[in-house]
Amino acid sequence: MVSNPEAERNASKEISALAPDNFASSVQTNATTKGNPSPKSNTTGNSNSFDSILTQNPGRFDQLQLMTEFEDDAKLQEEFEAEFNKRMLDLMLEFRVWAECRPTHERDTHGEQLVKEMEEIEAREISQGNYIDPHSDLWYTMLALSEQTRQNLVNFLVSIRSALSALTRA
Repeated sequence: MVSNPEAERNASKEISALAPDNFASSVQTNATTKGNPSPKSNTTGNSNSFDSILTQNPGRFDQLQLMTEFEDDAKLQEEFEAEFNKRMLDLMLEFRVWAECRPTHERDTHGEQLVKEMEEIEAREISQGNYIDPHSDLWYTMLALSEQTRQNLVNFLVSIRSALSALTRA
């Protein structure tokens, strides 16, 4: 029987890829001794050990362990998604609270400053003679005049819209 070291190495690599870890180390050990035979070993002993590896039962596939690992990973994924959703909801709620409380905070912090600025403007108007007292008749007259101007503008817009709709129908 003629021995081909290249073919034996390829066969041992294929077996080690298919065999469990405990058999792969013994196959690799046998493959290294076949490539570099010691003076004491003979080729028939190596082929017998190779055949014995091929005939050994690799054991039962432990599907329970594989399923357990998968289920644990799935549980971790579910826990991660639940934690992520909780944190996202918390962030959204905090943002909403911030957005709703901001006007109140702005009023509280800058309200006094705004009142002070309005009083300064009123004082300048008084000093320049442009101030109109909100309780005077002139104030109500100006208010009525501005309301009349607003109503005239609304009537003008209504007439423009009706003219445009008449042009588009024709």
